[in-house]
Amino acid sequence: MLKVLYLCTKNTVYKFCSDDQDTRSHILAYAAQNKYDLKCISPFSFFFLAKNELALSKEICDDYFSSWISQSSNQRVSVIERNGLKKTHLTAEVYSDIWNDYVDCTAEGYIKY
Repeated sequence: MLKVLYLCTKNTVYKFCSDDQDTRSHILAYAAQNKYDLKCISPFSFFFLAKNELALSKEICDDYFSSWISQSSNQRVSVIERNGLKKTHLTAEVYSDIWNDYVDCTAEGYIKY
């Protein structure tokens, strides 16, 4: 499916990837080996993509975020710190940092400070 999407569109393909780092690494290695422009996306990194690539407004995303956070049992999200280590932050803080342009998103779908 990834191959078909890439060949048909010649655009970057975003794929939801497991929270398992090994799974993400395997998917990205396969894509790179086959010269596909593939990026992984996690449920939370969708908000980064929505702002920066889909140009959705914060007001529109706030509704989705509120709905998502109300259904999530975990109020923390894993991020990559400046020193390269993975750490958890409060989800609401990271969401705010997305809109304040304090973060980036890795190819693996992690939010990175």
